[in-house]
Amino acid sequence: MSAFWKALLVRAVRALAGAVVWDAALRAVADLMNADLPGDEKRRRVLADLKAAFQYVPTRLLNVAIEVAVLDSKTS
Repeated sequence: MSAFWKALLVRAVRALAGAVVWDAALRAVADLMNADLPGDEKRRRVLADLKAAFQYVPTRLLNVAIEVAVLDSKTS
């Protein structure tokens, strides 16, 4: 994915989810990126943390934020 499209995607998710949710997702993904856990376990933990912190944000939006945070952390 080109840098332009990635930056546009990050901006869109940050606008939709909110800067606080985006920053929390980015931090949670970065914290578990190098953990010795299977990918699905990492994702489950990040989603559980975000759902606990942001109970009024739809789960689908949290999932999108997680996916884009993973993309952002892999290409940064």
